[in-house]
Amino acid sequence: MFTWSDDYTVGNDEIDAQHKTFFGIADRFDTVDPADKAAVEKLFDELDDYTETHFKDEEELLAERGFPGLEKHKAVHRVFADQVRDLRTRFRDNELEPGFAGDLVIRWLSIHIKVMDKTWGEWMRVQELANQAPPAVAQDAPPA
Repeated sequence: MFTWSDDYTVGNDEIDAQHKTFFGIADRFDTVDPADKAAVEKLFDELDDYTETHFKDEEELLAERGFPGLEKHKAVHRVFADQVRDLRTRFRDNELEPGFAGDLVIRWLSIHIKVMDKTWGEWMRVQELANQAPPAVAQDAPPA
């Protein structure tokens, strides 16, 4: 079972909430009955849909803010989305247990957030600080 910690916080409330949901979906792969193929397929549908939704939202945020690493970030997202589809195929071919799929998703998300998403989160914080106006200088101050 995945446990959220501040180590995964990127500094954007909406994206942090989506990451928590993402981990929650991945966790459910440990509790789904592997023999219930329909339930596992439904969970893969949810994971696939959420992957696309979250990546779209995150990429739009990065584009709006002008993040210079956007294209690389999008490419990494596409690779992961392909891997999610591959996990489903491997499950259908009886090559993969659902719990293992969930563990892989959690590991990928953990690394991705801590390395790539934290990078853009920090970049955005620096941009916000750089764009803040300096404090006003008192008009009554004697000339230096």
